[in-house]
Amino acid sequence: MEALSVTPYSAGALQRGLAGLLVSLVRLRGTEFNTNDRAGMFQASHPYVAEAIEVIARRAALVGDGPEVADFVRAELQSKVDLWQAEAQNTTGGRTLAYDLPRGAGTGGQRGTTVNLLFRPGLERWEPFTCLNSLREVEPTVKLIVDDGGLDDVTQEVPAAPEANVVDDGEDDQ
Repeated sequence: MEALSVTPYSAGALQRGLAGLLVSLVRLRGTEFNTNDRAGMFQASHPYVAEAIEVIARRAALVGDGPEVADFVRAELQSKVDLWQAEAQNTTGGRTLAYDLPRGAGTGGQRGTTVNLLFRPGLERWEPFTCLNSLREVEPTVKLIVDDGGLDDVTQEVPAAPEANVVDDGEDDQ
C-alpha cells in the first residue's frame, strides 16, 4: 500500500482513515459529543454529522477524482454514521458507549458495561471504527528478509571489453 499522502482517497486509505476523521470532526465541533462518555449520546440527525460528511466529501471531490469519489466517501461515511447510531442506541443490560477505554481496560473493547466505539490498529482484523493514532499505523510492520540467492558470493571474472580496431597510420598523435 502506498502512503496516505500519495493516494489519500484510494480505497485502502479511505478504509483506514474515514472513521477517525468522522469521529474527530463530530466530537470536536462542539461540546455535545466531546467527552469520552458522550459517544453514546450520538444522534445521526445532528447538524454536526451532516456538516462533517459534507466537509469530507467536498475535500474528496477536490483532491480525489471528482464527484465519483465524493459520492463514494458520502456512502462510506453514512454507513459509519448508521453503525455509530446503532451502537449508541444499544443499551442492553445497561451497556454504554464510550469513544475509548483506558489502556489495559480489558479485552474486546469492553470494561463492565462500557463498550468502546474506537479500536486501536493491530494485527487483528480492522473494525469499522479502527482509528489510527499515527499515519505510521496504516499497515502493520513487516519483517522483511531479503535473500539475494548468493549473488554477493559470486566472484566471476568480468570479461574485458574487446579492444578497438586501431589502424596505425604511422603518424604520432601528439
